[in-house]
Amino acid sequence: MAYRVLQDDERRAKYLLKLKAGNILNEEVVIQDQDFLLKIMQLNEEIEDIADIAELKEKEKELGAEMKQLVNNIGEYFEKEKYPEIVDELKKVRFCKRALEQADKKERELVQ
Repeated sequence: MAYRVLQDDERRAKYLLKLKAGNILNEEVVIQDQDFLLKIMQLNEEIEDIADIAELKEKEKELGAEMKQLVNNIGEYFEKEKYPEIVDELKKVRFCKRALEQADKKERELVQ
């Protein structure tokens, strides 16, 4: 169990957040960053409409870059002890993971 927590960026951040700041992580997913929400909604729509594997891989790459940036932000916020910002970034990570899951599902559909 501990190995899986440490290997997954989201789980690791949640665990460290709980150690450092207690139970401030509210599981309710409300994101105030409207630009981020619009970007993810647009990516989800684009993924749904894709009919080409190469184009889908490009969207997955874009989502991967977004995830990497969020993880980097979380690391910086831990260093500065900005726990509410970490919570916000973790919520965004969850949205990106869902979009990546949608892309995986679309890829399976295209391969069939």
